[in-house]
Amino acid sequence: MANLCSRFAEPTERTGPGRWVIVRGLCHGTLWTNGNTIGFQVVPTPGADPLPVLEAITAAPGTTSEAFDYLAALYGESRIVTGNLDNWRPDKVSKR
Repeated sequence: MANLCSRFAEPTERTGPGRWVIVRGLCHGTLWTNGNTIGFQVVPTPGADPLPVLEAITAAPGTTSEAFDYLAALYGESRIVTGNLDNWRPDKVSKR
C-alpha cells in the first residue's frame, strides 16, 4: 500500500493540468488534485474547521484519482472542473 501521507500536496504543486471542486460546509475552500497529490486550499472563515477534510484526504481509499473523486462527492459543492491549476477561478465553477 502506498504511503497515504504522500497524497498531501504542497501549495507549490498546484500547477499544470488538474481537477478541482469547491468545498463548503465545515470549511470553505478548494479541493484539488494534480493527479499525483491532493491539496486543499482553505478560505479563512471564522469558526471553520479544515481538519475533517484534511483527515479524509489521508483516509480516502484507492488511488489518488479515486480518492479525489470520493472526496469531491463527499465534500464538493460544485461540479468537478478540469483545467490548468495555475489559472482556476472560483467564479468559473457552477454549483451542483
